[in-house]
Amino acid sequence: MTRVVKFTKPFSVYAIDDIAGLTDEEAKAAFDADAAVPYKAEKQTEKESENKKEEETKKEETDETKSVDSPVVDKMAKNAPEKK
Repeated sequence: MTRVVKFTKPFSVYAIDDIAGLTDEEAKAAFDADAAVPYKAEKQTEKESENKKEEETKKEETDETKSVDSPVVDKMAKNAPEKK
């Protein structure tokens, strides 16, 4: 059986905060060395996933993402120096 663990200190090829699936024997060795703890992923709540979707849709509108109907600003002529 595979166990998912999070490492709290370096162990074998794993660094701190690494998450890995180990066999029972490997996990026991990591636990005995106080290098890992059992890990259970947290499920995302519906509200968090909705917030992420809203953030994605709120991206700032740029010239490339504006609709075709919006007026185009000529940046070259806007700040052009005047000739005397």
